[in-house]
Amino acid sequence: MTASSRRLLLVQLYSPLQPADAEPLSVATLASAVQDLTEVEVRTVNPVTDPRAVSDFVAYVRRERHELVGLSVPQGTYDTALEIIELLRALRSARGHPEVLLGHALPTHLPERFLGVDPDVLIIRGWGENALRAYLSGQPRHRLADVVFMERGELVRTPARSDGQPVYPPPLRVGGDYFRRVEASRGCQFGRCTFCTRPPGRADQWNATARERIAADLSALAVMGVRRFTFTDEDFQPGAGIAALVRDHGPFTYTVSMRVDTLMGRQGDRQGMGTSEAELADLYDSGLRQVYLGVETLSGSQIRRFGKRATADHSISAVRRLVRRGFDVEIGLILFDPLVTLEELAESVDLMLSSGLWRHAGAPFGKLRIQVDSPMARSRRLAPMLTTMDPNMMAYSWDYADPRVARARQMGLDWWSGLDQAYQLIRNVVRTGRDRPDLLRVATSALLMLRASSFQVLRLAIESIRRGGTGLETGTVTSLIERRERALSAVNAAFGEGPDRVATGRLVEEIHKIAMKERIDGL
Repeated sequence: MTASSRRLLLVQLYSPLQPADAEPLSVATLASAVQDLTEVEVRTVNPVTDPRAVSDFVAYVRRERHELVGLSVPQGTYDTALEIIELLRALRSARGHPEVLLGHALPTHLPERFLGVDPDVLIIRGWGENALRAYLSGQPRHRLADVVFMERGELVRTPARSDGQPVYPPPLRVGGDYFRRVEASRGCQFGRCTFCTRPPGRADQWNATARERIAADLSALAVMGVRRFTFTDEDFQPGAGIAALVRDHGPFTYTVSMRVDTLMGRQGDRQGMGTSEAELADLYDSGLRQVYLGVETLSGSQIRRFGKRATADHSISAVRRLVRRGFDVEIGLILFDPLVTLEELAESVDLMLSSGLWRHAGAPFGKLRIQVDSPMARSRRLAPMLTTMDPNMMAYSWDYADPRVARARQMGLDWWSGLDQAYQLIRNVVRTGRDRPDLLRVATSALLMLRASSFQVLRLAIESIRRGGTGLETGTVTSLIERRERALSAVNAAFGEGPDRVATGRLVEEIHKIAMKERIDGL
C-alpha cells in the first residue's frame, strides 16, 4: 500500500481554552493542502461539550479502519491527546493501524512527552502542509523538514525549513455554526517579544498569503452565507490591500489583531511609517469593526523587559486613533510578571485610569504565561523563580521577586472571585451583539463597570500596601460590590426577557448565581 492511498483522518482537539464555535482551521488547512494526494476527512473532538467525545471518536476509527490519523493538539488538550494516543496505539497493536501524526503547539514544543507514550508517532512541527505532503508522497522521515520521531530509542529532529507563502488552496471548510477564520499572513515581522513562543524557524519570519488564495477563501465564505469572520494574523498589515479584497467579496464585518507599531510606526521598525488615516478609513469601509491590540503594559521599564518597542504614549495614541475612527478596541494586558515591582504596577494602573484605556482592557488581572521555548523561559535571571512546568499549558509556574505585587494581585482576585465566567460571557455579548442594540447597551454598561472597578481595586490595593495595610477598607469594597450587583442585575433582567432567554440562558444563570451568592454571603 502506497502512502498516498492511505485514508487520512485529521482531528482538531478542543478544551475549555478553545471556544466551541472556533473553526478547526488548522486541520481544515492541512486537509486542503493534501486532498489531491489522498482521501482526507476532518473531524473535531471536544470533551467539553460531549463527555463521550473521545470514546465515540476511537470507536469511529475502529469502525472505519482509517490508516492515518492526524491530531491537532493545541494548549489545553494535553490529557485528551494522551488518552487518544494510548487508545489508538492499542488499536494499532491489534490491527497494525492507524499510524498517528501529531501537530500544533504542544507536540511542537514538547515532543518528548508524546513520544514517551507512543514512540511510533510522527510529530510535524509548525505549519505542516509541506511536510505532510512530502510524507504522503512517500518521503522517508529523515528527509522531511522539521519533524520529530524516535529511532532506536533516540529522539530525532530534522532541520527546519521555511514554508514561505501559503500556496495551497483555501481551507477545506467544514459544516457547522463556526466563527470563521481567514489567513492573510503567517508569523510576525517583529518576533522579539521576550514572552512569546515562536514557531520553528526565524523569530521574525513573516509571509503574506497570496491575494488569489485570500480572494478564493472570501468568495467561498460568501457562498456559505458567512457575513462575519476574523483574520488569524498575529501581525496584520493594513497596507497589504486586504480591505479591497474584503470589500469586493462582501459585505462582511471582521476583526483583526495588530501591534501598536503597525499603527504608529517607529524609527528602525521594518514597518516604516505605520498606518495612515486613509488606510484606517479604508479598513472601516470594508467592514473592519473590532481591533485587538497587544499593549501588555504601560510601565516603561516593564515594556523594555518584554522586548517591545512601542512606548506607553504610542499605545495610548494608537487606541485613541482607532476609537476616533469608530472601531471597537480591546487591548491585551500582562500587568503581572515575575520581576514586576509595585512601582511598575502602579505606573501601569495609574496610566490605565487616567488615559481611559481601562475601557478597553481584555483581562484586567492578566498574568504572564512563561511558555516553553520563549526567551523568558530560557532567562538565567528568571530561572530561580520558575517552579513547575504544566504540560497542558506548556508554561511554567513562577514566584514574584516582589511579594508586595503578589499581595496586590491577590486583593484584586479576592474581589473578582466568581466573576470571571460572567465577565467573559458579557464580553462576548459586547463583541457579537450588534444586532440587538438594546441588549448591547446593558451589557456594555456592565462590562465597563467591571473593568473600571478592577483597576480601582488594584489602585486601592497598591495604596493599602504602601501604607502597610493588609487589605482593602470595608466601606470601599461594599460600595464596589453594590455597583457590581446593580450592573449584573440589569444584564440579568435585560437578557431574561423575550426570545433571548434560551439563547442567553447560560449568561442569565451565571449572573443570577453570582448575585445570589453575594446576597447569601452578605458581601
